[in-house]
Amino acid sequence: MELKQYQSHALHWLRRYYQKCCVMQQAEDTFPASTAFTSVTAEIHEGQGLPYAPVRQVPGIPYVCLRIPTGGGKTLVACEAVSLGVQELLQRDRALILWLVPSDAIRTQTLSRMQDRDDPYRQSLDTSLGNVAVLDIEEATRMKRALLDSHTVIVVATMQAFRRRDMSALNVYKNNGELMSHFENLPPELLEAVEREPEGHFNQSLVNVFRLRRPFVIIDEAHNARQPLSFETLRRLNPSAVLELTATPNLKAEMVKEDGESYENPPSNVLFSVSAYALKAEEMIKLPIYLRYREPWDALLGDAIGVLNHLDGEARQEEAQTGEYIRPIMLLQAQPEYKDRASITVETVEAKLKEFGIHESEICVHTGSRRGLDGINVQTRESKVRFIITVQALKEGWDCPWAYVLFSVAEMGSSKAVEQILGRVLRMPKAKRKQRDDLNNAYAFVASSRFDEAAKALKEGLVASGFEGQDVDDLVVERPLLPGIPAETAPPPDVPVTTILPDKPKAALPLAVVDVVTWNPKTGELTVAKPLNKEQEDAVLAWAGTDKAQAAVRAAVNKRAGRAAEPQQRKTCPAEAGVTFSVPVLALKQGDFLHQLEEDDILERNHWTLAKCDALLPSFVIPTEQRGISIDVNETEKIQQRFLTETDRQQRLLESSAAWPPAKLIVATARAFPHPGLTDAEVDIWLQRVISEQEKRGVTLEQMTAHRHRFFKAVAARVNELEKQNQKKVYETLLYGDGSGTVHVSLASVFTFDPQKYPVGDRYHGLELPRHYYKEIGAMNHEEIECARIIAHDERVETWVRNLEREPKLSFWIQTSTDKFYPDFLAKLKNGKNLAVEYKGGHLAGNPDTVEKERLGKLWEERSGGQCFFEMVKGPGDFAKIQDAIKKAAA
Repeated sequence: MELKQYQSHALHWLRRYYQKCCVMQQAEDTFPASTAFTSVTAEIHEGQGLPYAPVRQVPGIPYVCLRIPTGGGKTLVACEAVSLGVQELLQRDRALILWLVPSDAIRTQTLSRMQDRDDPYRQSLDTSLGNVAVLDIEEATRMKRALLDSHTVIVVATMQAFRRRDMSALNVYKNNGELMSHFENLPPELLEAVEREPEGHFNQSLVNVFRLRRPFVIIDEAHNARQPLSFETLRRLNPSAVLELTATPNLKAEMVKEDGESYENPPSNVLFSVSAYALKAEEMIKLPIYLRYREPWDALLGDAIGVLNHLDGEARQEEAQTGEYIRPIMLLQAQPEYKDRASITVETVEAKLKEFGIHESEICVHTGSRRGLDGINVQTRESKVRFIITVQALKEGWDCPWAYVLFSVAEMGSSKAVEQILGRVLRMPKAKRKQRDDLNNAYAFVASSRFDEAAKALKEGLVASGFEGQDVDDLVVERPLLPGIPAETAPPPDVPVTTILPDKPKAALPLAVVDVVTWNPKTGELTVAKPLNKEQEDAVLAWAGTDKAQAAVRAAVNKRAGRAAEPQQRKTCPAEAGVTFSVPVLALKQGDFLHQLEEDDILERNHWTLAKCDALLPSFVIPTEQRGISIDVNETEKIQQRFLTETDRQQRLLESSAAWPPAKLIVATARAFPHPGLTDAEVDIWLQRVISEQEKRGVTLEQMTAHRHRFFKAVAARVNELEKQNQKKVYETLLYGDGSGTVHVSLASVFTFDPQKYPVGDRYHGLELPRHYYKEIGAMNHEEIECARIIAHDERVETWVRNLEREPKLSFWIQTSTDKFYPDFLAKLKNGKNLAVEYKGGHLAGNPDTVEKERLGKLWEERSGGQCFFEMVKGPGDFAKIQDAIKKAAA
C-alpha cells in the first residue's frame, strides 16, 4: 500500500524527532525528549518551536502525538512508525511493542489484520522489521524468551487489560510460571527494573516482562487514554517511548484530583497535524459536505431519498466509464425512545421509508438490540442494502466508503451523536476522485428550521472527528438545491418562519410589513408570519441593510412563501473559476524532448567510488557506560530519566555481547543502508578499512557489535555525505559548466497547479489578500505576509499562490544539488509572465543555502528567455524589490 503524501510527511517528522532525540542524548542534553520536540516543531512551523509537556508518571521518555483526522489512515501510519521506533530511536534489531486500543472490537479488528500476512498492515511490518510476531494478551502470557530474542513482538491489547486501581484482579500482574524463562540467569542490576511486592519479592508476571524489555508503546485513539490512571499504568509498564495517534488530541492542560492531591494533566505533544485539505488533496475523503435543513422531517427524508436516487444513477454512469461499482448508501440517525415525550424512533423512520416505497431488503437496522450489520458485508453486488438506520453509533471499526448521505433527526444539542456517524460518510471509495463530480461530495440532511443549528452540529461533529476548527466553516456548505431534488418544493405548513440576522439593523421595521413580520432587536430574531408580496419583500430587504442580513431575510421569506431557497452565492477564487496556472520548470533536454530536472538525472551522472575516500566515522560515538537504573534530578527538581542510555543498557544485558567477526559485521553493515551505484566489492573493501580505523582508535569489535546500529547509521551517514559531495560537483557541471546547454526553461515543459488540490496545513488568517489562486492561503510569518500583501494588491498580477513546501506533486520546485527548492510565492502576471519570490530573513542572507537558491533562481530566470523572473528578498529592507520585479516582468 503506497503511502499518501501527508502520511509520508508525518513519518518524516517522526523520524526527524527520534533522530534528534538520539543526538540530544549523545550530547548529554538534560531534557533530550523536550529539546528535540521544540527543535523539530520549529522546523515544521518555520518559526518558534512548541513547548514540550512532560508526563510526570513517565519522566524523560519521548512521548509525542501524530494528529490524523478520521479517514486519514492512522493505523497504516502506526505500522510504519513501529520500525522508526525500533531502528531510529531504540537502534535495535528488534523490540517489544505494546499496541494499545480503546475497545475490544477495535482490538479484534487490528489483531486480525496484523496477523494476516496478505494484509497491507502486516506487509508494512514485515518489510521494515523482518521477523515479526503479533500476539493478543492471552498469547503474550505464554510467550517464551526465545521469541523476544529473535522477533519484534507486537502485543495488541486494550488499556483496560492493564489499567485498574486494584492490580491483583488483573492476570497481567500475577505470577505466571509460563514466563519463568524471562527471569532466569539475569544480572542483578537488570532485576532492579522489575516491580516488587511490599515484601521485596517480585512476580514472574507479564508486566514485569514488559518492564525488563522497555516496550515501545503505541496508543491508538489516544484521547481515550489520558487520565491519571492511564498514565500510572504506563509507569508500571516502564516504556522506552510512547507514540499517540488520534484525530482529537488533548490540547489543553487539565487539573485533576488523585488520592486527595491535585495534579495537572498535560496536553498531548502534537508533533505533526494533518489537515482536512491534505486528505482532500490525496482524494481520501468526500468534501465538502453539502447541507440541507428543513422541517418537517418526513419531507426532508423525501429530499434525501431523491439525492440518493440521483447518486445511484451517477454511480451507474461511473461504472460505465471506469468499471468501478458503487452502491450509494444513506445512514439515518433516529432518536432514542424518550419516556416523557414523543420521539422519532428507529421504528418510525423505518416505517416512513416503507411509505416512500423502499423495499424491506434495502433497509438495515443496527442498534443495541437489532444488530443488522453483524456478519454481513454491504459492499458487495449481492447486497441490496441502501439505507442503514442507527441511533448513536454504528458497529465500532465499521467502515463503508459507499455511505454518501447522512440523514439525522438527532437532537441538535448533542453534536456527539452526529460525530459518531459523520465520519462514515466522509471516506472516498478506493481513495480516488470520481469522474462524476456529485460522487466526490458528501450530503447531510438535518431536521431543523435553522441553518445555524444544523451547521453547528455538523461542524462540531467534524471537529470531534479531528478536523481543525478553522477548516470546518469551509467544509460544511449550505446548498438548498441539491441534485435529485426538484427546484420547486411543496408549500410548507402554515407556520411562521424565524431566523436570526447576523447583522442587526438599527432602524424599526417599515410600516409596510408590520402586520406580517416581527423583529426582536435584543435577540436578533426576525419572524415572517405570512407570505409577503413583492412590495413587502423589497421593503424588508432594504431595511435589512447588509448583504449577510439580506441573505438571511431572503431565505426566510422564500421559505415562508414555499419557494425554493436561492443557492448560496460565494465569491470564487481563480482555481474555482477555471483559471489555469502553469509555470515553466527547469528542464533537461534529451533529444527533442524536455522533462523536469530531477535528482535521478544527477544520480545517473554521478559516477563515483569509495576507493579513494577516507575511512573515518566522525559521528560514531560509544555512549558512556552507566551502572544501575539512574534517575537524574536537576536544579529545578524535575525528574529526568536517561531513557536511551537505560533502554540500551537493559537490552544489551539481555543479549549476548560476543564480538562478531569482521566478515559478519561487514555483511550486516552493507545490508543496513542502500548504496546504488556502488559495487558490493568496493563497499566491502571500504568497510574493512573503516573497521580497521576504528580498532586503531581503540574501539573493539565487541563494542562495534554491541553498538552495531549506531555503527550502521554512522556508516550510512558518511557514505551519504561522500556521495553528496560528488553529486554537487556533477550538478555544478550540468547547470553551470560544460553541460550547461542541456537545461532549459520554456513553455514546452511546465508545472500546472491542480485547481482541486491545495493540501494546506496551517492557514493564513488576516486581512484579505486578493487574487490568491486557491480559496485558502498557507500560513506565513510576518515578513512573508508583507511579501504576499505587495504581490496580492498589485493590479498587474492576475493570480498568485503561496507555494507549499514538501509537496512535489502539487507545488512548483526547482532541483538543487541535493534537494528541491520551493520558492515562497509564484505569481502569474496579466501579460502571461511569471514571477517567483523567495523570502529569507536578513540573518540568513549569506548562508550557503540562500546563496545556492538565489543563484538557481537567477539561472531559471536567465534560461526562460524573458518569460520568468526571480527575486530573493533578504530581510524587511528588501521589500521594495518585489514591486521592482513586478514592474520589470510587466514591461
